Amino acid sequence: VWRLILDNSPNAVALINLERGIYYINPAAEALLGYSLEEISHMQPDELAELVHPEDLPTLREKLNGHLQALELLEQLEFRLRLKDGGTAWFEIRCAPIRMTGDVLQIICIVRNIEAEKQVQAANVNNEAKFSAIFEHTQDAILLSNNDAIYTDVNPAACEMLGYTREELIGKTVWDLTPAEHQDAGKQAWDDFAVVGNLSGYYPLLCKDGRQIIVDYRAVYDILPGMHFSVLRDVTEHIQLEENFRTNEARLRSLLESQTAYVVRINDEGHFTYANQRYLEHYGWLIPPDGLNHLNVSATVYPEDIPAMMAAGGQAITNRGKPVQVVLRKPAPEGNYRWTLWEFVALDTVREIQCIGFDITELHHAQEQINLQNTALEAAANAIAIIDRESVVVWVNPAFTTLTGYSRDEAIGQRIGDLQRSPQQAPEFYKNLWETILAGESWSGTLENRRKDGSTYIEEQMITPVRDGHDNITHFIAVKQDVSQRERNEKMQQDYERLKDSFAKERKQNALVQQIISALSHDLRTPLSVIQSSKDKIQRYYPRMTDEQRTQAMDAIDRQVKFTVDLLEDTVQLARGELTEREFQPRPLNLSILCQVSVDEIASTTTIHDLRFENLATFEAVLVDELLVSRILLNLLSNALKYSPDGGEIRLELDEREDCWIVLRVIDFGLGIRKEDLENIFNPFFRSPDVHAIQGTGLGLSIVKDCVERHNGRIHVESELGKGSTFIVELPLSVQ
Repeated sequence: VWRLILDNSPNAVALINLERGIYYINPAAEALLGYSLEEISHMQPDELAELVHPEDLPTLREKLNGHLQALELLEQLEFRLRLKDGGTAWFEIRCAPIRMTGDVLQIICIVRNIEAEKQVQAANVNNEAKFSAIFEHTQDAILLSNNDAIYTDVNPAACEMLGYTREELIGKTVWDLTPAEHQDAGKQAWDDFAVVGNLSGYYPLLCKDGRQIIVDYRAVYDILPGMHFSVLRDVTEHIQLEENFRTNEARLRSLLESQTAYVVRINDEGHFTYANQRYLEHYGWLIPPDGLNHLNVSATVYPEDIPAMMAAGGQAITNRGKPVQVVLRKPAPEGNYRWTLWEFVALDTVREIQCIGFDITELHHAQEQINLQNTALEAAANAIAIIDRESVVVWVNPAFTTLTGYSRDEAIGQRIGDLQRSPQQAPEFYKNLWETILAGESWSGTLENRRKDGSTYIEEQMITPVRDGHDNITHFIAVKQDVSQRERNEKMQQDYERLKDSFAKERKQNALVQQIISALSHDLRTPLSVIQSSKDKIQRYYPRMTDEQRTQAMDAIDRQVKFTVDLLEDTVQLARGELTEREFQPRPLNLSILCQVSVDEIASTTTIHDLRFENLATFEAVLVDELLVSRILLNLLSNALKYSPDGGEIRLELDEREDCWIVLRVIDFGLGIRKEDLENIFNPFFRSPDVHAIQGTGLGLSIVKDCVERHNGRIHVESELGKGSTFIVELPLSVQ
């Protein structure tokens, strides 16, 4: 039985007789050592000893002898053995004496190969040494924390960055170092950390001295169970530098975009990397469909000037940082070309050439005519002046002297206001101008200025602040242009448009008067004829008429008189609106109350109609003309009543739209309107042939339309014959 057990053991087992030596090893031992039982059993003690690594042999002998003499169990002694194939491996041995009538005659040894475990231990020791070296000597701060966000260990770099000793930091929590305003976000990030396992980004921390820094962190959750690892780097200064760079870049771009000069950059392959707005306005048509970066500089220059451009570019690269000037012709959309003056500067930090150019076409032509050379840049089309914060002129270009009459020597050193300020320009104007530019904003506009000879002119001017490296405003660049003739032309055009509008209104008014006279002459015949006929009937037959006949005759007269009065009132209202153009008078009004009052007023005139008002709006007071809105409501409600002869519901709804419109709906279920009449119902004096039996003037809806349009509103109708109508009025919503 014991033989069966030992043969199937996964560990190497050997039985040793103290007199006869090794007399048994199991298959596992043969596999581990590479020796068979026969080979081992014939080995002498010295040969067996040679299988043990020389460094381990003394300890092995000592332990074995000591335990055997004491008849004790030998446990877990580690040593190295030489294998049959020449290799060496670590083994763990356990030996026990087998007592035979009190004397130890045999020993059982159990051996296990632990080479792999030893290699893992060695690797762990090596890794721990490496981690310890990195932890202690890296320049990045490393912090270890537990599940409660408490720091359990920190490296020297963390102490140096935060200003604490190691003892002070250990035991603190992440929240102890988090600024108060970031606590909530920090705790949310910690919760996310436990879920996602890895986090990185920027995080604010408080130092011992109260400073707040920004760190770039990388954190790993459960690097060991319950231990979390964070690597931090102080990027406060880096972020500040980035912010300063963005600010300066934006400031420079603003200055470049405000220039009257062209500003472009060309890389070492001859392609554009930047062009300011001025350049794009004049030469943007040259840009290919795939963008500015694919535009080659050679495609933007007159072919004969390409060698001069290439030579100037080469000279700029050779003398990096020094400006090189060149005159180039550039194509124009109309097929000719423009003369431009350019200054090339090869930048030190990037492989680009910055080019600043001016359109000198007119100057070039003048130069050819009067043989003036080297004045292209000085003779820019626009007058330019540079002034300091005290408004003292420090530089002007020749265009300035041409525009104002002052020579350069006369202008420099003088206050710009003393040279040019016109007494016609209000002091408040200049006060607002200086407040704007001293606040760091650009200013542009037109003003009246004075020349040296005392004459005045209209000037279009743009002023841009110039800042120093500390973001302080030091100077202002003023670009000036005489626009007097343009202003005169615009004024003449405005006068012409006013006269044109006046004549158009006169024609419209004359046409309306003729229409009113024609309509009145026609519409008054019928009621006057009825009144005359009824009067004659009463005069002739009064004694023989019954009371009922007399009442009928008088009622006929009353109806026609009322119709005539209504016709005249509507005509007067229309004429006042169209001819005198009553001033639009909006004021704060509770529109809901006006709607209810209008409904109540119309409801008091009928017993067969059910008039209702429904307020669906959320606003209270709005800016409207009360008289005009009242006319809108009363006319629409009266029409709804009139054209619902059988009674029924009439509803007024007050509503609003999300795009800031007041909506009024008057809904009836009466006669409705023929489809072919819908486009004419708002015309003065129009009445559908279907409703001649119902008295009306044909002016009510025209008056409503006029009142709506005075609010810059809209009106339309939805109707179906025999089913009723819905009139929808939309007025701009201006809440008080």
